[in-house]
Amino acid sequence: YTVCEDLEPGWTNVTDRCRTVTISDADETGIDFENTQLLCINGTKYIGTTPTPGWTIRVRNDSGEIDSMSTGLDGTYSFCGLKPGVYNVSEDLEPGYTNVTPWYVDVTLECDNETVDFENMMEVVTYCINGTKTDACTDGPLAGWTIRVTNTSGEVGTDDTGLDGTYSVCGLLPGAYTVCEDLEPGWTNVTDRC
Repeated sequence: YTVCEDLEPGWTNVTDRCRTVTISDADETGIDFENTQLLCINGTKYIGTTPTPGWTIRVRNDSGEIDSMSTGLDGTYSFCGLKPGVYNVSEDLEPGYTNVTPWYVDVTLECDNETVDFENMMEVVTYCINGTKTDACTDGPLAGWTIRVTNTSGEVGTDDTGLDGTYSVCGLLPGAYTVCEDLEPGWTNVTDRC
């Protein structure tokens, strides 16, 4: 005889769904079936603390990608109908953003659903102010001169000119800055000092 169970929606078999049983001269017992519910991996995509729609989330197992979806208007996603096992959930990083939480997470589903949230922030793009300090009479570089960069909040960076006369003050956000040189004794400025 073949003994089979009809799987109910939302469940998967742990034991074989069908079993072969041979009856000879006694009842056959212990023909048991074991099942577990299909599970979900859910989560929300945040930019800072704001739930964010339209980001792609992917779920994979050792055989490859199982599914992908975009986060909904409320920033949520949900992959359901998953059998117990090990999965990898990841986000596609959008240009101009960097991840706060890991961009991929390994998840082990056993008997309960799991939640994986992703958080990102906008990348902070910074810039540099560069230049060269020269002797107006010889056009030669002047090393060791201090260059200061300020904005409305005060001094934001300094650099001493190198052997080639160059300086560079980096890590500056977009905005208005004032760049000044510290005059060395015995010298006068030809270009504006600031």
